[in-house]
Amino acid sequence: MNFQQEADIIRSLGKIAANGHLHKGFKPVHWCSDCGSALAEAEVEYRDKDSFAIDVRFEVLDEEALFARCHAIPNGHGEGPLSVVIWTTTPWTLPANQAVAFNPELEYAVVQTEAPHQKERLIVAEGLLKETMDRWGIEHHRVIAYGRGDAFERLKLQHPFYDRQVPIILGEHVTLDAGTGAVHTAPGHGLDDYIVGQRYDIPVDNPVGGNGCFVEGTPMFEGQHVFSANEKVIDVLKSRGKLVQEARLNHSYPCCWRHKTPIIFRATPQWFIGMETNGLRQSALREINQVKWMPDWGKARIQGMVENRPDWCISRQRTWGVPITLFIHKASEVAKKVEEKGIEAWFELEASGSICHHHPASRSKHRRVGCSRDAIQVRRIRASRRRPRQRV
Repeated sequence: MNFQQEADIIRSLGKIAANGHLHKGFKPVHWCSDCGSALAEAEVEYRDKDSFAIDVRFEVLDEEALFARCHAIPNGHGEGPLSVVIWTTTPWTLPANQAVAFNPELEYAVVQTEAPHQKERLIVAEGLLKETMDRWGIEHHRVIAYGRGDAFERLKLQHPFYDRQVPIILGEHVTLDAGTGAVHTAPGHGLDDYIVGQRYDIPVDNPVGGNGCFVEGTPMFEGQHVFSANEKVIDVLKSRGKLVQEARLNHSYPCCWRHKTPIIFRATPQWFIGMETNGLRQSALREINQVKWMPDWGKARIQGMVENRPDWCISRQRTWGVPITLFIHKASEVAKKVEEKGIEAWFELEASGSICHHHPASRSKHRRVGCSRDAIQVRRIRASRRRPRQRV
């Protein structure tokens, strides 16, 4: 890239930071394990993919507390184990599960089921009752209690294979579009999960490394790539009697536009531009209308992205590209050096150098100054074959 362009990118970053739009956060982002980096939404394509689709039991720990919040029939509370059933197409995210989400306004049913050798009670959304019973092949069943989702808030469930109690939480993202009306929630692997988890101070657990493999110390799955671990997760569920059903689903799935391979959501420390900070979203939308766009479709695309996107992730874990120059107080000094020598000038800077010497942090006995090793994602408009977003 031209040195002048590299320097101008750094100057623009300085303006963004000076206006209070830049912050560092720990949030789930699109992650390509082949790139070893976060991806922007514009770098994501949607392709058909065959996935496992499983229904999983989360056992209710306090039956009496649950029935006390329900409208129950007069003839008792039924027989057999009592479980909330979730549905997911990403079994590998279950090790990171921290909660199960209900919609606060939906009705939920406690269903007594009877199979030849087993009686149990399953909790699903009333609006999906017939669909779930048909899917699981359960012919003999009856509703023994029911209640709105908000009645079950904070009741504790048992994780299906870890020694972990997880709460029922409430979220408007839970719908009757598919599944059971109860959503397995892993804040480290989904944006909706992360947002609802913040309301309840739920931990953001991410046991997956940048290479897409479970990190050291992850019980039962350490070292396995997430997509390879799907079958192992299912085997563990079967062995513990927690798998209601296993099926295959062909659906639209996010893929890296470079490698054409499936990606994951993974919580990592990244740099973000806050779209709601200091009116940035509205001012950006106004400026879009002042630009002459070639080709014309570029305007509609960028306008839709600015209108709907949450905070904008701008950092990339790459050794090429323009770095995020947050080493000093004023980015203009770095930009001058880049203008003279190119982007390698940034990586040649040392904490004892002249630029850092003037940074307030360099005069503190309690703080160390170091170069950010992340690269800036420079926005480009390109043709896309994206499909509508959906939960994966």
